[in-house]
Amino acid sequence: MRLEKFREIRLEDEEVLGKVLEQQARIIGSCKICKGTGFLRSRICECMVKYKTIMNVVISGAPLEALDVFDIISDRRRLDDPECFRVIMSINKHDIKEVNRTKFLYSDIVNPYLKHFPTNAFVDGDSLVMFGSNSCGKTWSLYYILSNLASKYSVYFILLKDLLNIINNSMYSSNEDERNKNRKTLRLLKNVDMLLIDEGSKLALTDNTSVQIEAFV
Repeated sequence: MRLEKFREIRLEDEEVLGKVLEQQARIIGSCKICKGTGFLRSRICECMVKYKTIMNVVISGAPLEALDVFDIISDRRRLDDPECFRVIMSINKHDIKEVNRTKFLYSDIVNPYLKHFPTNAFVDGDSLVMFGSNSCGKTWSLYYILSNLASKYSVYFILLKDLLNIINNSMYSSNEDERNKNRKTLRLLKNVDMLLIDEGSKLALTDNTSVQIEAFV
C-alpha cells in the first residue's frame, strides 16, 4: 500500500489524528528557529523534517516510547555505535552488561534485514521472526525497524492480542458496525508494506488462536 494512501486512511481515525496534532504542536509549535511556522524563507525547518518522520511513527500505531529510538537516529548515530547502545539501555532500563548481546542483535540481524528490505522483504515477502527471554531487546528492535522504514513504507505496529481481538470482532461481534470496522482494519493490515507484531510470547497460543492467525495470513 502506498504511504500516502496509508496516511489518509489512518488519519480518518480521530484518536490517531489527535496524537498527530499533539506532536505537531510539540515539535513545530515550540520551535524557536522558525517560530512555529515550519519554514525558513526558501527551505523547510528541521523541526518540520523531524515532525514528518515522527508523524509516520505515530500513524503506525506504535506507542510513543518508540519515538525515543527515532530521537537517537535523528542524532545521526547508529545503533551499532556503543554510545548509542548505552543510551538505548538507559532508556530501556537494561543492565549495561547486555550491550554486547544487543549489539549482535542489530549488527548481525536487524541492520542486514533493513539493508536488503527493498528486495528480500518488500518484493519477495521475507519475514523476520525474533524470539527470546523478556527484556532481551525484541520490542526495541521493532521500534528501530519502524523508525527506519516509516518515512518510505506503510508500516503498522500492533500487539498480537490486539490483532486477535480485531480478527474475533470482525467475525463474531454482535454489532454489525463493529464487525465492519474491524474488517476494514484487517484489510488495511493485510495490505501494508510492513506489519510489525509484538508480544506474541505473552499469549498462550491455543489451537483456535493458531487457526485465527493462519486465516489472517
